[in-house]
Amino acid sequence: MKHALINASWRRLKSMNLSSFNSEHLTKSMLRKIIYSTPRTQFQQSSAYLASILAVLILLLSTSALAQSQTISNRGRLEIALRLIQEQRCDGALPILEQLHRNEPNAFIYFDRIIECEIELKKYDRALERVQNYETNRSNKALTGVLEGEIQFFMGNKELAFNLWNENLKMHPKMLQLYINTARTMVNRKAFDQALLVYEKAQISFKNPMLFNSEIPMVHMQAGNYDEAVESWLTLIQNSPNQATGFQRILFRYNDPLLYDISIIKLEDLLSNLQPNDVLYSTLYELQIWLLLETNLFERAFNTALRYEKNTPAITYSLYNVGNQLLQNREYEKALNSFHYYSDIGFNEIRWQALERQAEIWLSWVKYLEDYDLIPVSEKSYYTEQARELLNLILSEAPNYQNSTNVHLRLAELYLDFDKDLVQAQEIIQRLEGLRENISEELNYLKGRLAITNESFTEARLLLTRSNRSAKVGEMAEKTRYYLALSDFYSQDYEFSSLQLKSLGRQYTSYYANNALELRLWLQTITALDSTAQFNITFPKAMLEELKGNKATAKAMLWEIARNHRNPFSGYAFKVLYSLGADLEDYITALNVYLVNQKSSSLRENLMWLRAQAAFYLSEQDSSSLSSETLYSYYEELILSFPNGFYSPLARKVINKLNIRS
Repeated sequence: MKHALINASWRRLKSMNLSSFNSEHLTKSMLRKIIYSTPRTQFQQSSAYLASILAVLILLLSTSALAQSQTISNRGRLEIALRLIQEQRCDGALPILEQLHRNEPNAFIYFDRIIECEIELKKYDRALERVQNYETNRSNKALTGVLEGEIQFFMGNKELAFNLWNENLKMHPKMLQLYINTARTMVNRKAFDQALLVYEKAQISFKNPMLFNSEIPMVHMQAGNYDEAVESWLTLIQNSPNQATGFQRILFRYNDPLLYDISIIKLEDLLSNLQPNDVLYSTLYELQIWLLLETNLFERAFNTALRYEKNTPAITYSLYNVGNQLLQNREYEKALNSFHYYSDIGFNEIRWQALERQAEIWLSWVKYLEDYDLIPVSEKSYYTEQARELLNLILSEAPNYQNSTNVHLRLAELYLDFDKDLVQAQEIIQRLEGLRENISEELNYLKGRLAITNESFTEARLLLTRSNRSAKVGEMAEKTRYYLALSDFYSQDYEFSSLQLKSLGRQYTSYYANNALELRLWLQTITALDSTAQFNITFPKAMLEELKGNKATAKAMLWEIARNHRNPFSGYAFKVLYSLGADLEDYITALNVYLVNQKSSSLRENLMWLRAQAAFYLSEQDSSSLSSETLYSYYEELILSFPNGFYSPLARKVINKLNIRS
């Protein structure tokens, strides 16, 4: 009966999952001792039974808690040791790891890190002795063989190391982890050729030619074998097309022109043998287009995308995407040609989208040329006219076009920014109000801009703020923030204007970058002035007249400011006069005087560029008396004064053209 009671107690404990510590003998001994020593009455036996259960339960719970505490403690120590290794403090990590290894001698991770530390501390003999002892006393000989080879490699016995690694692989030919560890160790020691041989052995041993296909190209890359690396990558992509993005990441990380060139050449060879119905056709074409764009081979990228689009039965939009990339890189003419393809293929939604993109390209192009003063003022109208015709074409032929709101918006901005035609802008606002769509964001923006021209600054602030709150982020938010700052500037509320610009700075946009920078400089100039000075009133008034389209009035006011060199806005007035198409001869004469008297002006480089450009366009007029020597000297003086300046590369290009012409 007592024996049965002992076994029953043990079974009860096992059913409670408390016998997982291999303590059956100890537990049964305790039960036996308790039960045999208890009184023989039934009540006493029951009490003894319960007492025995409670005693063993406490024992096992204590053991469990102790083991759990020990595990947590070991994990914490290991983390400390690993952190010390990362900080290259192996001398501090080694004692911790040795203690952990003594506590858990069968845990290979501690032993592995001990060897790593001893190698780092150049204790090669001690590490080798430790490995050999471990191989003798433990069953994990395969992985310790990798460590032994690594130690021999560090000791300078490279041939012996390679022999040890190869013999180890022969003894364990079906152990995949061994191939991984061996090759990885060889790569870490820059033995790339040997690592590649290990991968080949694994492919043969496991009869799987795809094994390690993603590791092999990386080893070739590290070895500098770009040809073999690209070949391996392309082989991998042919077997697994989704690996193309991985290849792109590698190319981007290495950023080596030679690697890009090799990839382009090898891809071209592959593409020449593919048919449009091949499963790899789209993957490889898209990869090639990406490569060409990354290397700024824009003409080839355009031609490749065009060929791809023409050869596929369905529209791939590859050329459309290339057009967007070309626009970002300011390849305006090529971008236009990209979208021309889609506007010519039919009367459907894609046609109107392509026409809209073309209009945006014309507007971006003229904005770029205007910002950097690269064309005469008289030629700007050509670009804006192209955009206007395209936008009007969409509205007349596709009144139900899904993006018609944006087309109206672009057209209204064209009238406000370039033509200064407030009547046409008002008509577009009325058209937008007749649409059923919820476009309060766009309407408030346009109405706010018109309110500025009417000098209704409070109304403008209210409308633009509403639009900004609706937009929150994005292009519209940036536009409204800029015009809020401009409205406050015109109303002479300079403090609020500065605050609006700070908000715009957190939502930086390239389109309004130059405008915002210019406004910020105006505000800084005003802030530096005496509050009683009248200079801070005349310039904003002149700019407001320009915004209204009163060009003659604005010119007269700006000429007065420009000729008064004591006026801190004199230099800014010269900049605006150039954009308004001032008489070139008068402009150059007046600017020469300014540049002689104001040698420390922060605008000097910009104004020297404007003088040179004005002289260049004047020299092209038949009635011009400007000598080629004078023209040349303007560009030369700019380069000599600002050899590393923003305009120096542009000036050098013009000088090269002048030399060729002469």
